[in-house]
Amino acid sequence: MIKLDMEQGTMEWAQARLGLPTSSCFDQIVTPARLQPAKATAYLDTLLAEWVLGEPLDGGESLEMRRGTVAENQARA
Repeated sequence: MIKLDMEQGTMEWAQARLGLPTSSCFDQIVTPARLQPAKATAYLDTLLAEWVLGEPLDGGESLEMRRGTVAENQARA
């Protein structure tokens, strides 16, 4: 596991994650039942595009992501 020593959500944080698989997208690689080759290939394509372009391709912050960020400190406690 790689631990980034920077504030989550910053541009520096996003740049450090470019092209790297993250745990939040692990379900696109593997499920409890079996491998998901089509999802894994699409995810790999996304990671490669991010690496080549040098910027994230995600659509920004979803409502669920915002809620998680707000509740993160409480969840850690």
